[in-house]
Amino acid sequence: MTLRVLSHAKINPFLAIGPRREDGYHEIITVLQLISLHDEITVEECDSFRFVCSDPSLDNEENLVMKAMRLLSEQIELPPVKLTLQKEIPWQSGLGGGSSNVAASLRAIEAWRKEPLPESLLVSIASAVSSDAPFFLSGAAAAGCEGRGEIVHPLPPPQETPLVIAKPDVGVSTKEAYERWDALSVKPSLPTEKESLEFRNDFEMVAPQESLDLIERMRAEGARIAHLCGSGSAVFGMFPDMDHAIQTARQLRREGYWAQPAHTLEKAPKPQWIL
Repeated sequence: MTLRVLSHAKINPFLAIGPRREDGYHEIITVLQLISLHDEITVEECDSFRFVCSDPSLDNEENLVMKAMRLLSEQIELPPVKLTLQKEIPWQSGLGGGSSNVAASLRAIEAWRKEPLPESLLVSIASAVSSDAPFFLSGAAAAGCEGRGEIVHPLPPPQETPLVIAKPDVGVSTKEAYERWDALSVKPSLPTEKESLEFRNDFEMVAPQESLDLIERMRAEGARIAHLCGSGSAVFGMFPDMDHAIQTARQLRREGYWAQPAHTLEKAPKPQWIL
């Protein structure tokens, strides 16, 4: 038998950056929303634990999945399985692919063992590897997050919304994006409790021009809302209907962009057994 776990991407309809903390991280307030774009993790029986990634550049010990598995192996004996990661989410895009992979791999190992692992253990491993991973682990389709992103407050997901996700031919390192943010002389403040948490991304102040141009292009193509995904470089556009989104993604691909139609999710998926 094979176990299949979908590892979904996310967008940030809201992301505000606060001051840098003593531990080097920044305080943030953000809203994360799962979308239909996803990687896929499969688990099959093997002689010993093995990890394989479809992207050769990510098939190594530095992959976040392997970092999570090493931490997990300090607490339990990893089962003798082959864990295969099929990548579709582009990296250095701000879509949370690596963080989602961490959460999906932890849930996959838990499901394969057929006995629950302590949630506190899974959350501690996820947060040690990635600030976004606790959101993906939470099972929420949408959440407000604070701290460095690891404090998760599930939200009622919005109605399914058609999207276009597109990425220019540049990537963004989250670490470098924060460094550029720190270099700004004037920065907006974190919102108060009374302020709306809709449609803001402070990373747009330090985003590549290619990403900013693509945001404007989305709006010109009819997106009612368009913003940067996380720290970038991908952007999202919310469209009136899926046909419009499909046509826009097709046109952007013709022009050389990586672009996919997608939609927001109303619930997070569960691991599936395949006979």
